[in-house]
Amino acid sequence: MIYQLPDGFTTRSATPDDAGSVAALWNARSEAFRGEQPSTSERVLKIWDHPKFDLATDSRLVFAPHDVLIGYAHRRVAEVRRLLGIPDTVHPMAVVAAGSPVDRPEPADRYDPAKAK
Repeated sequence: MIYQLPDGFTTRSATPDDAGSVAALWNARSEAFRGEQPSTSERVLKIWDHPKFDLATDSRLVFAPHDVLIGYAHRRVAEVRRLLGIPDTVHPMAVVAAGSPVDRPEPADRYDPAKAK
């Protein structure tokens, strides 16, 4: 099955520069569900540094319009199971952290009359 993102939404692989944003997204989810914020960018980078984890192929970020990170998924299930306290009897297929931004910026006015022809 192929899913299509709504207009204005984008997806890409994560880069090390995204670690802080991913940690903030994980913390927003953890705060909502467990009342704690355990993630840091260092912790995210440690997960991503595993020798069997390829950031380019094993991670996906989802952005709402205005480049607001709203989702993250990766395929290191064992590490996620340990971090989230998921028992061995549960076999997650993927982890997706999703949320809504605290701030909703006004759309940027990118119209440049000089480029219109």
